[in-house]
Amino acid sequence: MTVAAIWAQTPARVIGRDGTMPWHLPEDLAHFARLTRNATVLMGRRTWDSLPETGLPGRRSLVLTRDPSFSAPNAEPLASLAAAEATLTSLPPEETSWLIGGGQIYRALLPLVTRAELTIVNTAHDGETTAPALPPTFVLANADPSPTQWLTSRTGLAYRFETWLR
Repeated sequence: MTVAAIWAQTPARVIGRDGTMPWHLPEDLAHFARLTRNATVLMGRRTWDSLPETGLPGRRSLVLTRDPSFSAPNAEPLASLAAAEATLTSLPPEETSWLIGGGQIYRALLPLVTRAELTIVNTAHDGETTAPALPPTFVLANADPSPTQWLTSRTGLAYRFETWLR
């Protein structure tokens, strides 16, 4: 079982503002869909609430929530971090599960993560939700196009994909 994390961030590690991503980057959304398709994804309740009503098609969606009455189609509620960790660690060894947000989930479960897929968005957007800093046990395994170059989105934003492994 591999626990991976995936997020888009500014160089200052901002990942969200007012419950949404403060940019629109279609290439990142396609990258996210490609990597998480047919996998188990774990998210917090606010991340779930930011999604379309149907959730994320083609994925098993685990939602960490303190609300015992939470119920949503295509979502499996989990009441605690311990329940989330137990569920993730009980998955088959060949399966990759993904942490998809928000900031509290990333920080709390980062010790389980062995792979982090980051999209760095070269912008100075501000926001109240930030990604955790990856500890020095992670090493950059790949950057597309490179750590010093940027791709240009059809929306005009500069970005790059980075894969970090522990």
